[in-house]
Amino acid sequence: LKGGLIIPKPPNEALMSRMIISQAANYLQTQIPFSQKIGLGWCHTIACIVDELKANSNEQNGVICPLLGNAQNALKWFQTNELARILAEKTGYAPFYLHAPAFPLSAVDRQLFMETKEYLQVSDIWQDLDMAILGIEPYPSVPDQATAARFGDLLKERKPVGMIATYLYDINGKLIESENDIVMRIRLSSLKKAKRVLAIAPSEKGAASTVGALRTGLITHLIADEVTAEQVLRSAETGSNSLGHMGGR
Repeated sequence: LKGGLIIPKPPNEALMSRMIISQAANYLQTQIPFSQKIGLGWCHTIACIVDELKANSNEQNGVICPLLGNAQNALKWFQTNELARILAEKTGYAPFYLHAPAFPLSAVDRQLFMETKEYLQVSDIWQDLDMAILGIEPYPSVPDQATAARFGDLLKERKPVGMIATYLYDINGKLIESENDIVMRIRLSSLKKAKRVLAIAPSEKGAASTVGALRTGLITHLIADEVTAEQVLRSAETGSNSLGHMGGR
């Protein structure tokens, strides 16, 4: 890790979620001016942080785009174009949209979306990101994100603990790959090239998913609450499998 933010445990546990959103928004506010090309993922916390950010009245020269397509449900935090629009409006950056579902019906449909002008524009931005903002999600997640169709019985064998940008991984940070995993999202090669990959750790049952995410080597900056951070640090002292029971399964 090159940086990030650890949010102290509040005296009242009921305040934890509020503190994470408030402090993470303040941190992100300081990072955006140094990033001209920003990619945005999804999760409930990211949506709340975007809402919490203060509008910047100064004109800035930058672009914002989704890192994956939209989910086919009404939950705001899975509507990546809308999140990109709100963040662009608050920063003065130019928004670019990905008009495609995150989970196409087939590989043929995915290829058709990849040939559109909008996809080509966004994928070009992905090649040179200054910052990618992503949520770490425990496995299993709600909604399920079509994991059964994407991986079948492979998940029983590989035992995923979390996902980031819909990429599943185990407790050791090994990515789980399947030929049926045809999600519309940033390629791993592009994500690895991003100057900063800022990940938001889940605050509940998030230790195993956070450990696995860090071990993928994709993350450069992390925002986590103090309790989760302490559990992650203990895992470094006690071995790779010490948090295997905390994956939320």
